[in-house]
Amino acid sequence: RFARLNNISEETENLLQACSIGLMQVMGCKARELGHKTSLLELVEPEVGVELGCTNLQHLYLKYEKGHDVVAAYNAGSALFEPSGKYKNQTYVNKVFEYYNELKQGEGK
Repeated sequence: RFARLNNISEETENLLQACSIGLMQVMGCKARELGHKTSLLELVEPEVGVELGCTNLQHLYLKYEKGHDVVAAYNAGSALFEPSGKYKNQTYVNKVFEYYNELKQGEGK
């Protein structure tokens, strides 16, 4: 349906839905879930990609509430855990919060 709507092949639409696009690296399939009906290549436009990325984050906050779970889910689609209790993407989650803490410390100066 989206392929016809955007005058592209189904193969191209499927490929774009499988890719992360733009500043916030929004998956094409997630953009479709969030209601984006026009070309997925518009996700490279900051105003489009950031709006959809923030909408996705808002949905994840409503679902998970804990910031670490939200970050893990944004990166992996859901907050997935190892048997040890760590996130499957723990390195990514740690890196995001390292940057966040650096920014917070910089604001206090």
